[in-house]
Amino acid sequence: MEPLSGADQHPLTIIVVDMDAGLRMMGVVEVVPGNAPVGMRVAAVVPAVPGTVRLPLFAESAN
Repeated sequence: MEPLSGADQHPLTIIVVDMDAGLRMMGVVEVVPGNAPVGMRVAAVVPAVPGTVRLPLFAESAN
């Protein structure tokens, strides 16, 4: 089976996020692949992309 087009060039790191408010959700985190340890704090970012659905993206948090 061949990888999806571009998958080897832009790998995604999928994470499960336990929010401080008690919610749990899945998402994509902007980190170097393989560099998202369990317990890493993240912050949600919602990029504005005209004409598309806006989904949260996560980035490593300084806190």
